[in-house]
Amino acid sequence: MKKNFKKHSGITLIALIITIIIMLILVAVTITTAINGGLFEKAGKAVGDTKNEINAEQGLASGKIQIDGVWYDSTDDYLADTKKDTNPGVLESIGTDTYEINSIEDLVALAYSVNKGESTYLGKTIELGKNLDFKNDLSYADPQAKYELEAEDTTEIGYKPDETGTSIKELLLGDNGFIPIGTYESSGFYGTIKGNNRVIKNMKITPITTSGGLIGKTVINTQTTISDLGMEKSDINVSDYAGGILGFGYYTVEIINCYNTGTMNSQGYAGGIIGYAGYGGTTIDRCHNECNVTAKNCAGGINGYANGMSIKNCYNIGTVNSQFTVGGISGSIRGGSIKNCYSIGTVNSDLMNYIGAIIGDPGNTTITNCYYMKGSAAVGIGNSGTGEATEKEEAYMKTDAFLNELRGSIINTVWIREDNKNNGMPTFGESEKITYDNAEKDTNGFLTANAIYESDGYTAIIPKGFKVSDVAEEQAIGTGLVIKDASGNEFVWIPVKYSLKSSYSYSSNYSEPKELTSTWSDSTNTTKPKYDSQEILDELYGKDYYNYEEDFKYADEYAKMVRSVSVNDGFYIGRYETTIDNEGNIGSKYNTTVLTSGTTYTYNSTTYYYRWYGLYYAQKNANVTGNGEDVQTAMIYGVLWDKAMDFIRTQKAAGKTTYDVDKVTYSWHKTSVVNSGQANPGATGDVALNIWDLESNATEWIQEAESSNLRVFRGGFFGQNNYASHRNSNVPITNVTFFTSRLALYIK
Repeated sequence: MKKNFKKHSGITLIALIITIIIMLILVAVTITTAINGGLFEKAGKAVGDTKNEINAEQGLASGKIQIDGVWYDSTDDYLADTKKDTNPGVLESIGTDTYEINSIEDLVALAYSVNKGESTYLGKTIELGKNLDFKNDLSYADPQAKYELEAEDTTEIGYKPDETGTSIKELLLGDNGFIPIGTYESSGFYGTIKGNNRVIKNMKITPITTSGGLIGKTVINTQTTISDLGMEKSDINVSDYAGGILGFGYYTVEIINCYNTGTMNSQGYAGGIIGYAGYGGTTIDRCHNECNVTAKNCAGGINGYANGMSIKNCYNIGTVNSQFTVGGISGSIRGGSIKNCYSIGTVNSDLMNYIGAIIGDPGNTTITNCYYMKGSAAVGIGNSGTGEATEKEEAYMKTDAFLNELRGSIINTVWIREDNKNNGMPTFGESEKITYDNAEKDTNGFLTANAIYESDGYTAIIPKGFKVSDVAEEQAIGTGLVIKDASGNEFVWIPVKYSLKSSYSYSSNYSEPKELTSTWSDSTNTTKPKYDSQEILDELYGKDYYNYEEDFKYADEYAKMVRSVSVNDGFYIGRYETTIDNEGNIGSKYNTTVLTSGTTYTYNSTTYYYRWYGLYYAQKNANVTGNGEDVQTAMIYGVLWDKAMDFIRTQKAAGKTTYDVDKVTYSWHKTSVVNSGQANPGATGDVALNIWDLESNATEWIQEAESSNLRVFRGGFFGQNNYASHRNSNVPITNVTFFTSRLALYIK
């Protein structure tokens, strides 16, 4: 089994020895003679010597050999990779709806069946059974078989056998080249491709194709996945959409652990991995590009253009050129995210406003924890965009300090760095994980440093000073992972797959972070100052109790939350509505008094209500372990409430919960607000993934604003028939006792 893709200079001694052995067998030299003569022993010694020399020189683990630039575990592995396809043009079944490609003819046959509309391969998996090289005879079943290029009477591979025609190898390397799997004019490819860490070399795609890459087009509202595949020395030249893996993709496409080298040119859009992606839902993860990319309209090292795309843990080495929009990672993304990426390739554009070392035109895309080499471009983000794109010196990018910056979080273990790999810069591998089970804890079981927790295919970070619940039903992320601090505060992890945006809008009127700029009138119709101001704080809470400029930094605090959730792939939500205990401690505790807008406190001998502003301030200063240092608490944001609702919906669809956030079940239950977790106690109570009282007890303020005079609240309360995802609004100065809130907790 081959490991991660690596490109090295070829060593042919092993191949020569193997060839000699095979020739001896063919001329009927017996195995006994060969053994007695010491030939195998000498061959084995030569193999061993060569392996040792390579390992000594490269500093690699012993036991691997390199042939034609590919690393193998053994000579048997090499022989398996060079086996002949005995049934060319037919994809062998290797399991339920799973087929294997073992020759160039198989690859051509796959493309032909898709392009002719015979199959989209929806629900089917295609695996690469061996490395394929369009210039290497060993990659063909019969490289000299003659075919007629255009004929109605075709075979499975799309060409008619003709002894006066052209060899399949010449056809594929000639003016017509390889026709991609799913041309733009076809229905497209909708299946899954597993590269199995193998490589396709010297693929040539010519301008007779409008969309080019290994796959030309995929258009379907189900997931198409391509993984663990290398495209080396590709020569792609098309009219509209060029990508090393995919030319043109719509809806949900996922490309994982792939790379591309060679050259690429398009009159439209081009990206080292994907040329053009539309309608959102596309993810590119752990991919890199060394291809030189050129496009007239929009070019990027990883992606050319996209409507809604997540790019994470990727890097670009290739030069990227465009007459208009160009970026080292992406030319342009409309409403997506880029995180934990770097680019060292030079980017060039005739329009200097639309050029960036990371992205040329961000279009409301969130850029988090990205880096570029000094000199690759004048700015990291083009078109006056904002985000985290930091310039670094080349020498620094070859250090472990840069590696740790690039990871961004302990949750990110896909990056490694070694001096003899990738010119000393970070590349992909599995770094050491600090897992919860093996992390250091104090005598009471609380962590002394952050640790990773994995279950159900999800990953969470358990923060310093916390521990996972001792209750078995509270230990899985998929059914609600509960953590606790020493004071009894409890939180539940909410995974977030895609990065959050730098601002959030539920609709044209609902958004955050946002100040309320309208004035208001009291019961005597006297006009008061605008809602968000020092004047209103002095009137409602006593003079100088709050400092508006210092205590209500909505935008700054929102930006910190977005970065944390983006790099850590999630956040914690309070298990209970926000509570206040007998000592005045604010938190998220079981069977404790719920803090509401109508809760009072005394300042300078005067009694005041908490209202929205008091709840906001109290929650960001909650009495939770490590708050302000290792973690940060806050009144929950609208975007985080929506992410929690989405996760519950996802888990309901997966059968992990029966709770319906869009249906009324628990609202009418009491006559007043009761202690946390007591409104609907018991196994059938108002609890979703171990989160209590989303629908019942008290309705919950969030930070989201509506228009210029209202704040938003979510869920229902004891006397109202509303569901958990319900959204409404009210003025923030109300002091009614059925308005509470809920904590969000994120890693600092």
